[in-house]
Amino acid sequence: MRPTQPENNFTRLSFYLILAVVFAIAGCAGNSRVDLRPTLTQETVTADDNGILVLRIVNAGSAPLPFNYITIVPSNLNASDKNQAIRLESIGGMVGDSSLFISSVPKGNYSVSDIRGFYSQGDRWYSRGVNTDVELGTFPVEAGKTTDLGVLIYYPKRKGDKRLDTLVRSPASSNRSLISEFTPFAKYSAGDALTWNDDGNDDERFTTYASIVRNPVVYNKRYIAPDNSVYFIGKLGYILQRTVSGEWLEDAVETDADLLAIDVSRAGDIAVGGELGTLFYKKAGAQEWLRLPVDKTLTVQELSFTAAEGLDFVVWDRIGITVQRISDLAFPEQRQMMATFEPSMGWRDAAGTALNPLKRERKGKISLGALYTQYINEKNYIFITDKLGSPKKYNPISPVARKQGYRYDPDTWSVTSFSHFGDGVDRLLDAGRVRLGIKEATYWSWYTQDQYLRYDAGNKKWVKLVTRMRRCVDPAGPVETCKYINGEFGPPLLNFKFIGIPVFFSDLEGVAFVKFESDRKEPDLAILTTHDGGLKWKEIASDLPGEFCANSIPEVKNVLLVSCNGISSDFYESKDQGKTWEHVRQSENY
Repeated sequence: MRPTQPENNFTRLSFYLILAVVFAIAGCAGNSRVDLRPTLTQETVTADDNGILVLRIVNAGSAPLPFNYITIVPSNLNASDKNQAIRLESIGGMVGDSSLFISSVPKGNYSVSDIRGFYSQGDRWYSRGVNTDVELGTFPVEAGKTTDLGVLIYYPKRKGDKRLDTLVRSPASSNRSLISEFTPFAKYSAGDALTWNDDGNDDERFTTYASIVRNPVVYNKRYIAPDNSVYFIGKLGYILQRTVSGEWLEDAVETDADLLAIDVSRAGDIAVGGELGTLFYKKAGAQEWLRLPVDKTLTVQELSFTAAEGLDFVVWDRIGITVQRISDLAFPEQRQMMATFEPSMGWRDAAGTALNPLKRERKGKISLGALYTQYINEKNYIFITDKLGSPKKYNPISPVARKQGYRYDPDTWSVTSFSHFGDGVDRLLDAGRVRLGIKEATYWSWYTQDQYLRYDAGNKKWVKLVTRMRRCVDPAGPVETCKYINGEFGPPLLNFKFIGIPVFFSDLEGVAFVKFESDRKEPDLAILTTHDGGLKWKEIASDLPGEFCANSIPEVKNVLLVSCNGISSDFYESKDQGKTWEHVRQSENY
């Protein structure tokens, strides 16, 4: 398995005041006029005067959590005080950024009002909402029938200096297979299924959809191929490759699901996988992708070509993990189960024998929270976090109950326990010419953000990167001329946090993109350099190469490359360690 760089596996969230809760629950129509509809059950599927509404929302932006509520309003909402808006709740416990809604809805003609991500845990709340416009369209719901709205895509579109939160319909998308997987008791007849009312705007929507696919604002993973090119995968099946020579190549697989896993063999074969059982394979030199069948309730999280030119893939849901192997890709239906994992039972082989027996049995309901692998110093690691509570009611903002690490043999998938990389370091990151260790902040940590450490090979110890420096608080004046602050000599000592992975060009020389603690309305961002391994920092620029363009790509070794993660699909590169920049890939203006 080649080195991979997961992005945002453990995203820290901003929690709003309780006022956001009132707004999230009440909605625009007022609390008394909203009918909350949970996920379809065997009992509600045959309710009188109700039809079934199914749709999926893809989060193609940088919103940290999936949208788990959608509000629809009947066309006659204002005709009577008895008419109600309908709020649907997504299926709980799904893995990834997408949301699936399957609910019973009263017959009528509707439009979408808004979508919302709303989560709570104790005194913490997260709320994010997006309102829609009339251009999205209207749709019917009829008693005893299914209305399939396909896929709605949330995308933060740039318009000048502004960002517009938009919802776009994915053309010709269908949820037929998802209904049979998640609610098999619900009948879906393709011939009788209803969908959006025709408004003559499908051609325009397809153009917008195609532009969104080719201009992703966020990627889920970066990957170094055997030829040292770097792949970026993420939303809506899009694949971007930067060759060693700096050329940009595009590819895509036919899916609206998030891509989370990728591997390229030394022969040039490539496989990608992700949400909703997405798994595609393409042989070197071929033009077409072959879709390999996987249960749509599972997420393909990791992929690895075997030494015998087979393919291993790790699939999971909130209940457990399964490792499967396709020994001959000419016969992808023939598979071998290599290992399984459940929080209460640990790792077991195909025969059910414990590979790594638990020291004590874990009781109660436990749900898996995150899963990722790392390849470091020719050894393979897999890390798993879990949380207390039912998998179907998984809460992404609840604290992690336990994190477990294992070394594994990729040939046999035998596993042994692993705690950390020394000095409490949880994981390692590629940081250019060095690897950085991270102590991850958790709910119970004394510190509130991840701590970065550099390994000092000479002294065989981890050295914490300092995240404070003396800096002039006057943004209009040069740092070197700021000598007196509040009657004291020298600029004040300010804290900062890294907003991209620090990139090192040698054991001690590196560049970092940071955000300073500040009372300014706008973020106080800067580019810093170090010559002593991160013990001292010096500011070399107060302007980023582009607006919020600070997502460093340390896998690229010959230049300093950054993307504008969450803002646009632009890339900038510097050949002089961050002093000057070239705009090397620009997003389309549509």
